[in-house]
Amino acid sequence: MKKNIVMIMSVLMLIIALCGCGGGASSPEDAAENFATAALEVDLEAMIECMPPQISENFLEGIESGKIDISGKEREFIGQVPDEFECEIKRKVKMDTEEIEKYEERLMKDAEEIAEIVEVDFVDSELVIEEAYYVEYELTGDGDVDKEELPVGKIDGRWYVLTTDFDDAF
Repeated sequence: MKKNIVMIMSVLMLIIALCGCGGGASSPEDAAENFATAALEVDLEAMIECMPPQISENFLEGIESGKIDISGKEREFIGQVPDEFECEIKRKVKMDTEEIEKYEERLMKDAEEIAEIVEVDFVDSELVIEEAYYVEYELTGDGDVDKEELPVGKIDGRWYVLTTDFDDAF
């Protein structure tokens, strides 16, 4: 019996890993849509999970420990979100090398600041963006249409939103 439970748990963990649950998306469009949907559902933790792991892991730890408080942001967003909405990806524009380098620098700075707030040692692990796009999407809800653009990048083979600013989703 124990052997079956262990085998079932192993298979479930493999499925979760292959589906990309818990971090990163399989395409730039999915990364942008996941972030926008999480924002429209006022699920700030899900928005954080769309960010690179160099940032999201400490960010989530900070929320759990109470060192980072996002409750004010949640209250701010609740009044802005329509009851029903659609998110449609319109296009993506490839970033050049210079733009990618700026995002790498900014994200590493953000990762360092979050590590300091959470009071963990900052591990200067290299954050390399393999390729990146600006993904334009259209949000439709309550009769309104709003176009937004998010920077997304491929890091270690998975796609992440290249921002730590919650307001970028609106």
